[in-house]
Amino acid sequence: TVNDVLLAASAGALRGLLEDRGERPAPVKAMIPVSVGDPDERWGNHVAFLFLALPCDEADPLWRLRDVHVAMRERKAGGEAEGAAALLDALSHAPRPLRRVAARTLASPELSNLTISNIPGPRVPMYLMGCEARSAYPVVPLTNEHRISIGMTTIHERACFGVYAEAGLAADADRLLAGIDHAIDELLALCGE
Repeated sequence: TVNDVLLAASAGALRGLLEDRGERPAPVKAMIPVSVGDPDERWGNHVAFLFLALPCDEADPLWRLRDVHVAMRERKAGGEAEGAAALLDALSHAPRPLRRVAARTLASPELSNLTISNIPGPRVPMYLMGCEARSAYPVVPLTNEHRISIGMTTIHERACFGVYAEAGLAADADRLLAGIDHAIDELLALCGE
């Protein structure tokens, strides 16, 4: 899926960032929002979260994509997203102090190190005052104790990436964006083969 490619490219970019820092690439825990709503529903957006260890330790881009695809397929087939949605729905009726504890737990670095979100955009050209919109860069908010996030949205047939980071990580955010471009180029080159 497009989401699998985004996650695999993010894993490749994170791998490159770790290598640039002289660190050994290791899996990175990501929180991934997924839609659990009825596709026929016209209003609202029902979102739950899946947690995935991105295979940043895998050097081969094709195997990274395969690992991501298999892990996401298994989580979706196992109903993890629907279970998470049911839990979030139940928590919405809980007392406020319990909701705060649950929110802090979900955003905890023990569960994930960053959020990666794919936000589908319009599939048709969009215009503002007669000018075609060619880019849209998402901002995925930073959760408690997370210092960087990755977002992707599409506008017409173009994918646009946004890396949101604390001010002290601006250089890493730039390297991460360049790494995503490189990881996508690697996958495209493999498609050409």
